[in-house]
Amino acid sequence: MRTLRLSPELLLLLAVLAPGTAMAQSLHGFYVGAAGGLNFAGSPRSTGGGAVQFDTNAGWLGLAGVGWAFANGLRIELEGSYGSSSVRDIETLRVNGSREPLSNPTGSLRTSAIMVNGAYDIPLTRLAAPFQPYIGAGLGCAWLDLGTAGGSEPAVIHLPENNTYMGPATISYGSGGAFAYQAIAGVSMPFLFRPGLEATLEYRFFGTARANIRGTATAQTTNLINGLIPSGQDTHGYLPHENSVSFGLRYRF
Repeated sequence: MRTLRLSPELLLLLAVLAPGTAMAQSLHGFYVGAAGGLNFAGSPRSTGGGAVQFDTNAGWLGLAGVGWAFANGLRIELEGSYGSSSVRDIETLRVNGSREPLSNPTGSLRTSAIMVNGAYDIPLTRLAAPFQPYIGAGLGCAWLDLGTAGGSEPAVIHLPENNTYMGPATISYGSGGAFAYQAIAGVSMPFLFRPGLEATLEYRFFGTARANIRGTATAQTTNLINGLIPSGQDTHGYLPHENSVSFGLRYRF
């Protein structure tokens, strides 16, 4: 009767991969996690004709959450996130019908969100892979803050008693909340030296329903009209969509 003999190198490889595979397939119970990465907010434009458009640079994103993993691969978690992308350009619709950039654009687009996510760890038992892919989706609420964004432009401000101010003005913006949703795809890999600790790599698509944000035009003048510096306000709705890639850690108890 022949006996199967394994080389020392193969035995070492099996010893390294086996614990990682078992841990990748056995995540269940309470866990906590945190991640950070790059956020791409793109060019949010107001609805109804696009009277205002923000062009942003790549920014950053931070996330933290707690969750519960079931033995069947399903997970549910509560997650908080905060992201910021600097504003590169702000374009507004002028009285001649064209959309022109503001002078001296400044500030950033900041997004805070509280989400309830559901995820599924895709089983790879047959492949004996030392990593765990997963997909998920989430619903919640978000707060879009453009309070630091602004610039200057020639403006028309309507005043009481049918008076009108025409001249240079400073444009500033506010903030607003909205219903939020997201889709998630990622992969996790356990650390063999620390059972329960995993590294994660995630991609997510994040969007909101209409968020109403107020814009304010304030005249750049030292002359008072009717005892006040002229100003005017209008509100536009925005439907931002963001893409992000993040790296993180997850620990199961």
